[in-house]
Amino acid sequence: MKSGFVVAVALAVTLSAGLAARPGAQPGTEGQVGTAGAVSTATVTDILSSPERYYGQTVMVSGEVSKLRGKRVFTLLPEKTPDRNAELLVLWKKDASDSRKQGQYGQAMAQEPMITENSTVQATGTLRRFVKADIEREYRIENWADWGVTDHNWLEAFHNKPVLIADKVTRRGE
Repeated sequence: MKSGFVVAVALAVTLSAGLAARPGAQPGTEGQVGTAGAVSTATVTDILSSPERYYGQTVMVSGEVSKLRGKRVFTLLPEKTPDRNAELLVLWKKDASDSRKQGQYGQAMAQEPMITENSTVQATGTLRRFVKADIEREYRIENWADWGVTDHNWLEAFHNKPVLIADKVTRRGE
């Protein structure tokens, strides 16, 4: 009986140590335990008020598009108290230049939801800190115009703030 208890305690300690030291974890996600493939649902306000809670996680968020900065770059307003100084930056990974490279530019764009300012969207992706140089390197962005952004200097205002790197965006209310 005593040896079974010792084995159970050893197993619990081993599992706890493995979960606390997750390789590849984003800064600010230490100590967070999630289920692989799990999606957290959050509001824009939740994310903006406690971004560390969501860094490195897959998050689904709905909101009103405040500013459309390109075909794959936009901001979402917080619900209830829309503060245009507090917006969540969203970068939609699947950009038109990737579709064009695959020879599917026309078909891919026809299937994408029409995102406009003031439309309500649901975006799902990974939340992280926005560091422009890191994003450019990791997503091989040599020219923000490929993402439809003509003035990329406004991105500097989002430095070190949360950004949702979206895998999926759908327009709501249609």
